[in-house]
Amino acid sequence: MPAPYRVFYWSLYFILKAGFMLSGYNLFSEEAQYWLWSKRLDWAYYSKPPLIAWVNFGTTSLLGDQEWVIRATALALGAATLFVFYKVSMQLFANKQLAHLATMLLSVMPFFVLASTFFTTDSLVLLFWVSTFYFFLKALQHNSPWFWVATGISFGLGCLSKQAMLFFVVPLLLPLFWHNGKRYLKGQAIVLVLVLVFHLPLLWWNYQHDWIMVRHLMNLAGAEQQVQFSKALKQLGELFGGFILINSPFFFPLLLRTFFFGQQPYPKADKQKLGLLLAPAMGILLFFTFVALSKRVEVNWYNVGCVLLPIGMAYALIESKKLIGTQLAFGFTATCLLLFLYPVLQDYSGINRVLPVRSDAMKRLIGWQMLGQGVQKITDEHPELAPFQVVAVDYHVAAELAFYTGNTDVRCLTNIRQPNQFTVWAANGWGQQPANTLFVTDNPTLPPEVQLYYDTIKTRQVPFIYRGHHLYTYTIYVLRVKPGVLAGGL
Repeated sequence: MPAPYRVFYWSLYFILKAGFMLSGYNLFSEEAQYWLWSKRLDWAYYSKPPLIAWVNFGTTSLLGDQEWVIRATALALGAATLFVFYKVSMQLFANKQLAHLATMLLSVMPFFVLASTFFTTDSLVLLFWVSTFYFFLKALQHNSPWFWVATGISFGLGCLSKQAMLFFVVPLLLPLFWHNGKRYLKGQAIVLVLVLVFHLPLLWWNYQHDWIMVRHLMNLAGAEQQVQFSKALKQLGELFGGFILINSPFFFPLLLRTFFFGQQPYPKADKQKLGLLLAPAMGILLFFTFVALSKRVEVNWYNVGCVLLPIGMAYALIESKKLIGTQLAFGFTATCLLLFLYPVLQDYSGINRVLPVRSDAMKRLIGWQMLGQGVQKITDEHPELAPFQVVAVDYHVAAELAFYTGNTDVRCLTNIRQPNQFTVWAANGWGQQPANTLFVTDNPTLPPEVQLYYDTIKTRQVPFIYRGHHLYTYTIYVLRVKPGVLAGGL
């Protein structure tokens, strides 16, 4: 693609991404949760390492607790990932056409679009996976201690982002099977030692908290769960269907061709490079295939295995010189992503007649600011009961309320749904004494344990309306502590 077209593409790409950042959509609940973590800095958290909380703390301390600050962080990390990804492509094949094509392919991969739009742990781990691979290639080329140290530091930071970074052990150890690969042993040992050093805070935190994160990960991996044939088939279907979806179904034929690179008459040196690229994807997919036999696998768990695939895809395209079909696949993928990020286009184009509003994933990003304003308004109406604690049944809702009310002293009922970070905070004695409460729920009735300690003073309903449709209604309960209640709060 000529330079003027590339400039036009990347300008349009970042304009559209920035446009979504300023479109008025509320934070995704995971974004709100990680922001809330940043208000209580720690060495680790219930389900994730600490880096995302530390980054949120830095950016919001400098620029304020604003939606655009959190989204801009994701956009900046995505831009950095694309830049380093281009450098990796050039380091491998020294072909500008291939590097530009691979970078453009990555830019429209659904998993990458999500990670560079919403600030989650994937935003960080994808950057560190690509940067670790870049330093790793440099280390293989020069076998210099400095590049091995850089690889280890980047690897370690990735581990502080998300546990999936540990899968980088696959490409790290792969050179041991190469001819004369033992010359890298010292460098690989440096990397592993540094990764262990970066894990020391996580290990210490887990030791202090009864290994709660480790037990959470074991549960996610399906430990102690029996294999049920019919359920396993469904979960395997979801696993491979999700893999195709996050890489775009339109690119699936090209992905297949890339995975079977060994059947192609490529130069031996290029096959070795492609093997290094594809080994993580194959290894991670194989690992989660076993996990899916007993446990449902979320599609974003294996994103790191996909991030380098566009380089192999671009290589296959350059070698075959068949770009027309890929241009169509690229166009269809980009169009679907536009319709996803800008649902108003569905209304203008009439696609909403086929895709109902309830199937729009963006519906999860509306209503939270309005709900937060409702909580604040009730607080102002009842100064005689203040200060209130804000409680929700769901930790996702609690995190959203914390952001949109500015009250980080929120709670959720940790004994009702799955354990989460609030479970850790509650175990540390947070919120043991009952207090006058604003209880927020989408359930029309209060849980029995809430009624045990509180009298209902007032209720207010907040309907969530999206694209002209009523989705659901949240109820805000104004609760006063019953006389004589001294302990056992929410």
